[in-house]
Amino acid sequence: MRHSDRVDTIVKIGALTPPRNRWVFPLALLIFLHTPNIAWAEENYYQIINGTVDAINNNFITDRGYSVYVNFDGLRFLFDVGHKKKSFLGNMEAAGIGLAELDFVALSHRHDDHMRGWGFLRREQPLLHIYVTPESGFSHIGVSTEVIDHLKLSPNIYIIHTHDESASKYSNVYDELSLLIVTKSGPYLFTSNSHTDFFTKIEQAELLTGKKVYFHSGHTGRRVSPDDTIVANAKKMKSMGVKQVSPSHSKLSHDRIFEEIFGTEYIPAVVGKKVPLEPVP
Repeated sequence: MRHSDRVDTIVKIGALTPPRNRWVFPLALLIFLHTPNIAWAEENYYQIINGTVDAINNNFITDRGYSVYVNFDGLRFLFDVGHKKKSFLGNMEAAGIGLAELDFVALSHRHDDHMRGWGFLRREQPLLHIYVTPESGFSHIGVSTEVIDHLKLSPNIYIIHTHDESASKYSNVYDELSLLIVTKSGPYLFTSNSHTDFFTKIEQAELLTGKKVYFHSGHTGRRVSPDDTIVANAKKMKSMGVKQVSPSHSKLSHDRIFEEIFGTEYIPAVVGKKVPLEPVP
């Protein structure tokens, strides 16, 4: 229905209104015409499927696994696929997301709490495409593409590959993928576990988009780091121009440090909550 058709409909209905309510419909019409269109929010959002922060309601389960669902730029996909079948598939069902609607999956790295759900998905959707890092550990994964440097999947969605030789002393993981989404506010960067340096990932995102990263979600520092290093991480991230942070898959004490430094721009990574992403005009 065209905008003009909607206006005609309201005016005609208003003409049938008794005189004592003659101001109701003109007022409703005025509100209607000046209400901003937020239909984009219905199809442009991200949602934490698995994570350690409290869930939005009892239908969702929290655990140490990590998974994010994204509906943006006409694509529907998962970044990581959690750890346990009950929490991963249960939370997908609670979110109303059908496995058949997924366009692809991207796995950040080869640890079980990020990729174990792929076994459940593969049985249901054997031809579902998956993006992985160019390292050993994914030979069994199925229909896949290795991301060497970065891959542009749509006008505003990128997958970024990071290699870090120093990461081995923490986790034996040298390679990770990150998710980059360009929105009206600026680039949103999801770095999952951040075994490799997340400052390098922020710099990569800036080079690709020519813009400062607006939002960062992911692990806030290696688990062996003392709290004073986490403070330094938060301060450095803020100095790099990051406006909003949503720490996930990390220690609660680390999250609190980021909350203290970023204040109202700290966004809790609540499991199951839909967070709108406003598309580029």
